[in-house]
Amino acid sequence: MLKTLRWQLAIGAWCWAVLLGTPGHAQPASTERPANGWDVLRIFVPADQISRVATKDYVLMSLDELDAALKREAERRREASSDVPHLHEAIYVARLDRDLIVSELSRWTLAGRTDGQPLNLGDVSFAIQPPRATPATGSALTDTVLLSPGGDIHVEIPQPVSQQWFGFSLSAADVPGEFDFRLPPAVHATMLISTSQLVDLTSPDVVVERVDGSTEFLPPDWPAANVLLGGQVGRQWWRVYLSARRRFRLLAHTRSPTTALRSPRVIQEARLEYQLAPEETVLRAQYRLSPTDVPGPMRFEVDANIRLRSILVDGAAVPWRVQSGDESSSDTALVELALAGQPARAVEITAIAPRTVHGALPTVAMEDAVVLLGSTRIASAAGVVISNVTSDRGLPRTAAVSNAPSESAFRAAVWELEWADQQPTIEVATGRSIERWTAASLTRLTVQPQWLSAHCHLRLQSAGVRCNELQIKVGGGWYVDSVKLVNSAMADLHVRHVPEASESPAGGTIVISWQLSRPVVQLELEVLAHRSHSTRSQVIQLFDGGPQLDATYRLLTIPVADQSDHY
Repeated sequence: MLKTLRWQLAIGAWCWAVLLGTPGHAQPASTERPANGWDVLRIFVPADQISRVATKDYVLMSLDELDAALKREAERRREASSDVPHLHEAIYVARLDRDLIVSELSRWTLAGRTDGQPLNLGDVSFAIQPPRATPATGSALTDTVLLSPGGDIHVEIPQPVSQQWFGFSLSAADVPGEFDFRLPPAVHATMLISTSQLVDLTSPDVVVERVDGSTEFLPPDWPAANVLLGGQVGRQWWRVYLSARRRFRLLAHTRSPTTALRSPRVIQEARLEYQLAPEETVLRAQYRLSPTDVPGPMRFEVDANIRLRSILVDGAAVPWRVQSGDESSSDTALVELALAGQPARAVEITAIAPRTVHGALPTVAMEDAVVLLGSTRIASAAGVVISNVTSDRGLPRTAAVSNAPSESAFRAAVWELEWADQQPTIEVATGRSIERWTAASLTRLTVQPQWLSAHCHLRLQSAGVRCNELQIKVGGGWYVDSVKLVNSAMADLHVRHVPEASESPAGGTIVISWQLSRPVVQLELEVLAHRSHSTRSQVIQLFDGGPQLDATYRLLTIPVADQSDHY
């Protein structure tokens, strides 16, 4: 018995040599003792054949020694495979906006070591953008990515596991609703897309399924704010399985809601824009109707406290009259438009209403109609701060600030909400802006026969800032030669001069903007400017001392700042 066991061990050692030499040729014969993931072939040889099968070249070892050797070899192979640089995991979180798929936060997890040679991930079909925010667990892809002349993406892997965060956007191909994706294959990859409930996603290349939400498919360390992206009432989530896929197509099909079968009017797109001023709320509602819309009277249900300014149908003013609203409610009224001839294609309504500190926004909604794609945008004018926005149909989100100049000194962030079917009820909490800027300027004036030159240093400071743009009015008649920031700890500051009109570069506005939200803003500005000056003038008025004095000689003015000028 002992002799048979001894040669069983010898044959086990022989199998170990076979496994090392040609892995994969061994055939499993027993599951009694698994050896660290290896399948070990056990052969029982009769005693009279041992000398023929097991020669002196084989080494005798125990089963414990064999298991230890197999474990060391498995660990060596695992480390060798992990050192090969590759894209281990790809997670894409995006939303579908008409013919554009946009992601504010996606992630690549790269593994292995590049040893100074960047990993080539190939080219991609979408435009890579900076992430909305870079979590502490990784870095922004846009800060480390390298591009070859052919457009291939090269990424260095500084650690055995590296997380790269980014955003992206991809527009539809020549066919509306068709998106052609080309991206680097990953061992594990998934894409989560938020769409309107009226949109169906399919693909001829990959598996796409509708899911209840995005949370269960994201890792625990995923930023919670991004999970809510698009995850509101009126929208739905789709999961796309992308493991090891390089190219695939997504097809988006918009279907008509069931309520449209019983509604005489279908609104393809509705856009409502609110501007909250200190004393009133300005509303502009735009509707794009279906080409199959029927002619005839059109009615709108409006809040009773709304005062209509204008109603345009296909760009032309139309007559309208107010009917009595629902007898059970005195808060609404019906406005009927007198339409004749061809069906309407576009309707625009402008109205104003008293602003309340807290409460529902005034509404204008077309009667007996369903909206395929709706959006609401809320912005505040100077002196008003929006502290919170809620809705019964989803979660509003803040949006980027436009860089276009406006009459207001500040441009605060706006709120947006997408919806479908019926218009939601939105409540807004506002307050008066208590932030004040402190501005101090030192200007050196040089008086010449025909010109007045100014070299101005302007120091600005404010606390509790809720905006990310400041506009400084340039006095009429002044020509700005140059403007630059000379002292600021804010790396994301940008400054530019916007003339009053292209044909007259004098005057205008100096716009200072920053991207990140900051409680305290401090900066210093240097402005060089000049203006014409009559030699017959004996007095240069620098301040507005009354209606008889000329105030246009003042170079820079900040309407909502405590400003002191020194000359």
